[in-house]
Amino acid sequence: MIRKLTMMMIIAVAVVSVLATLVAAAEFEGTVSAVDDKGMATVKATDGKEYKAQIAGVKAGDKVDCHVEGGKTSCHKLGKTHK
Repeated sequence: MIRKLTMMMIIAVAVVSVLATLVAAAEFEGTVSAVDDKGMATVKATDGKEYKAQIAGVKAGDKVDCHVEGGKTSCHKLGKTHK
């Protein structure tokens, strides 16, 4: 009985740990510092870190909202009403 309970607890902890790492994602706002000729933008986050993302229609100085999940960064340009 104790072995079954221990095994179930170990499996439950393992499943929760794996799911937590898959779900964990970072969101941040930043400013586009550069855009290359292929549309790859360098985004400087408010915490000082730099990220690379493919963003259409942005130029240096634009404010963007970004989301990092699974090592991939995706961003979109913030509207003019956002402060």
